[in-house]
Amino acid sequence: MLTGFKKIGLEDKNLIEKYHSRIVVPFYWHSFVELYTRKWSFYYKEMEDCLVILKKQHLHQPVLYLVCPPISYKGSLSDELFIIDEFRKRGINTNVLDIYRGFNQINNLTKTPYSEFIYSPSDYIEMKGTEFRGLRNEYNQGEKNRKGLIFYNTIDNETAVIANSFYKEWHKIRSNYDYLSLMNVSVLLQNKERLIFNIVCTDDRKMVYMSLIEKLNDLSYCYIFRCNDFSKISNIRYPNQWGFVLDMKRISNKNPLVNMGVGGDSLQDAYKRMLHPYRESKIYCTGSKVVDRELWNSFGNNKLF
Repeated sequence: MLTGFKKIGLEDKNLIEKYHSRIVVPFYWHSFVELYTRKWSFYYKEMEDCLVILKKQHLHQPVLYLVCPPISYKGSLSDELFIIDEFRKRGINTNVLDIYRGFNQINNLTKTPYSEFIYSPSDYIEMKGTEFRGLRNEYNQGEKNRKGLIFYNTIDNETAVIANSFYKEWHKIRSNYDYLSLMNVSVLLQNKERLIFNIVCTDDRKMVYMSLIEKLNDLSYCYIFRCNDFSKISNIRYPNQWGFVLDMKRISNKNPLVNMGVGGDSLQDAYKRMLHPYRESKIYCTGSKVVDRELWNSFGNNKLF
């Protein structure tokens, strides 16, 4: 069971996409682009007609775990639960969202401090009611002040270069978040058919807002990143809120769900709550993610010591 894993690479896109077609509720780590552009090592294996995704990382201790429940191509929950249990017996645990369809059938789950924020784009078509008053006002303010801004919504050679430049600029500001070191122009171009792309900039190409969303299937999407102008170079008062609504309006057909990932800290959690998620889904784990050195070293070429 613990052999036969392969590190995820671009060449695995078609296989991963096959399983994406069976996803109902998106987990953040369903994103193929995220899995193969992160500096951390992700591995996959097909078992019992299920896709199993494992993460290997060293966070002061050797960490090895399944980043999400297995995805059954046949839609078999029993197969998914069987694999979770078998890995747990061998010391490898699984992250589970409380929205997962088999959540109540897994015993002795440990609640983590984190949540994944899931949004329903159909909520943002009209944004009716007092709950959406603040967000609705910011969106309307942005729409009144968008004159003179340039919008890019498709990925080609030119826009991929612009996006990559803005992305690097963003990470200079947030240097401690430089984890997507493999994101570049070629990654954008090689995956353009599955990416929803939104750049707003001034006529002299200064970023106002940028986002990248991966389409898993017609009903499931994942944000890869969102970034915006901190220097107030435009008349958009809150570009992050305005841009978020623009994103949601682009994918509001068929009532899909969009996962924006974890907040990470109380400030980010509060901000994501301001966007009115459909579900703030708590993350649980079947046990500790820390494993012994021998087991950790058995995956990949990186030695612990």
